[in-house]
Amino acid sequence: VNPTVTNADGDYIKAIKTMADGDVITMYTGAKPYVRYNGVWCPRDMQSEFFTLDIGSNTLTLSATSGIDSLTKTIDYQERYQ
Repeated sequence: VNPTVTNADGDYIKAIKTMADGDVITMYTGAKPYVRYNGVWCPRDMQSEFFTLDIGSNTLTLSATSGIDSLTKTIDYQERYQ
């Protein structure tokens, strides 16, 4: 429920969604940031701060309102086109 990705500065992106087995949340932080649930627009916590990643290592924490132990965590990074 409500998966959240937080960076080392405390900035976070929280999807407002209850997930089921096989569901996917996508958080895009580019020029037009968005959150998607199974490919469809998804509401987010309006206090969310879409952050960018630094070059090199980044510390990200994944949390949720409930069910975090059942969550499969995968973070993919795709560099934007230059």
